Amino acid sequence: MHRRKRIVEVVLFALILGLALFLRIRRLDTTGIWGDQSFTLNTAMRWVNGGAMPLASNKSSAGFVNPPMIEYLYAAALRVWPNILSVAALTMLSGMVAVAAAGWAAYKAFGQRAAFWTMLIFAVNPWS
Repeated sequence: MHRRKRIVEVVLFALILGLALFLRIRRLDTTGIWGDQSFTLNTAMRWVNGGAMPLASNKSSAGFVNPPMIEYLYAAALRVWPNILSVAALTMLSGMVAVAAAGWAAYKAFGQRAAFWTMLIFAVNPWS
């Protein structure tokens, strides 16, 4: 009985991850690039095309300069596939990892039911 419950649990969480993947991959080519993301993308593209390595990112809303990790990630994606869709794919993959990580953390802290709802809400949220 315990084994059957575990199989149902794994299948249910796999279905939620499948839903998250479907919602993120659907219309990936129409993903909008907004102001802050275009600045970051431009900095990464300049580095990929032989420019200087970025040592800082854009300013946060609080006025602090952000570290350049996102430029490094964008540059890695652009080196693998020199297309703007590589950045959208990177964002999609990080969203998938976030859904799974949030579900795992909720499972460890609060149990199966909390993990289910955490993953489901995170999976269908258009901003995640």
